[in-house]
Amino acid sequence: MQIGENYKIEPPQPGNESYGYKIVDDLELIYPNLLVDLYQSVENNSFTTYPYGFYKNKILDSKELDLMKEFISELAGTEYHEILTEGINNIPTKDSLENSLEKINSLLEGGSDYAPDAYLFKFGNIGMDYNEALEEYNLMKTNGLDVAFTRYFSDYAGIFISLITWFLPLSVWLKDGKSGIINTIFVKSTGTIKLFLSRICAITVSILLVLILFYSYYEFKIVGTYGIENTNILKAYGLLIIWLIPNVLFCVSMSSLITIVTNNVITAIVGPLGTFITLLMSPKGIYGNYGWQLVLRHNTIGNEQYFLDHFNQLLLNRSVWLLIGVFICVLSIIALNKKREGYYAIKTSVSHKSRVKA
Repeated sequence: MQIGENYKIEPPQPGNESYGYKIVDDLELIYPNLLVDLYQSVENNSFTTYPYGFYKNKILDSKELDLMKEFISELAGTEYHEILTEGINNIPTKDSLENSLEKINSLLEGGSDYAPDAYLFKFGNIGMDYNEALEEYNLMKTNGLDVAFTRYFSDYAGIFISLITWFLPLSVWLKDGKSGIINTIFVKSTGTIKLFLSRICAITVSILLVLILFYSYYEFKIVGTYGIENTNILKAYGLLIIWLIPNVLFCVSMSSLITIVTNNVITAIVGPLGTFITLLMSPKGIYGNYGWQLVLRHNTIGNEQYFLDHFNQLLLNRSVWLLIGVFICVLSIIALNKKREGYYAIKTSVSHKSRVKA
């Protein structure tokens, strides 16, 4: 329902009122706009923030306001009262800018447009003209129109699977709590690693297959509409898997670990709630945010050049979360092995003697 008809990727037409937006990582453009906005916010003593995903108008007291002016002067490299005349032209390095913005955002108690992981999407988001929109379209066409859609699909899919994937491992592991299963699976010679990995792989592959089937519906539409020569099927499916498998593995492994340790349905509450809170507190940039959060955002068909420029960051993010998922799997195997060695002999009414007979 969210995707709707947005899988259609049409070339721009001359004479349109708007040609969409793109994100540029250009401090010569970003810095003056940011500095003027920050200066005006100080003069009005009114700062728009979203500390927990909800709007808050932050007003500083006199000491905080003086400290804010010091931070801005440090950033601009000039006295506060000269910022609009002298400071705008003193373009800082990216590291220097983000160090100052870290202090400014902390003073505002987080969630501001000046946060190091948010300013780019506020002040680097600019409108395109016809030529820029045509160049963007041609770039998408060269790389594969279906790849452009894959990013958009993965944005929504990443959110939904990070909310609902918690429940499948929960149902699988809770079945081990039944006495009939305890008398068999916990005394079988099957190794814990084999038992755990077979289940995790089955769950993960099942979820990925469902995602691939959903995505394939749109893939067939795009190939049928634009021709196979304007698509890149292997790259599209490869990006889909790279993008989403860390989300699936993290949720599946964490759900398994919590359920194995607690042996109750707490995962059904903690998991989705944790994901929801993380989404609320994540950076506001949804048109190409490849920071360190679990759920990557690219809520637009376009923005191709930004995607290509930051592709290595995306791969690094996915690699880190994949390793975290693997590490949680290791912890889960250790917990499961301890459980098989004697946890149920103490915690349930099934006697050790009946387990031995089984």
